[in-house]
Amino acid sequence: MDPYGGPVEDQSTVLRNLEISLITFSTVFLTIRLYSRIGYTKNAALDDVIAVVAWVLLLPGKTLRLSTQADMAIGFHLYTVEFGARW
Repeated sequence: MDPYGGPVEDQSTVLRNLEISLITFSTVFLTIRLYSRIGYTKNAALDDVIAVVAWVLLLPGKTLRLSTQADMAIGFHLYTVEFGARW
């Protein structure tokens, strides 16, 4: 229960599933792009390299976010979060 008497809304599962699906979609689209550029045209350009570098840099941040999401109370309303010694 929250301080106002209503149920605590937990959106952390929705956020986790959204992040996983976005990572999956970006991986699939990047793979298709690289396959079409390298497989069919045999020509990779600078924008392909930048896209791969951006994707590689995206993964550690998203992995950390997914692993700490439950501990940091992401997906809860601020007024339902209990601030303890950890904060």
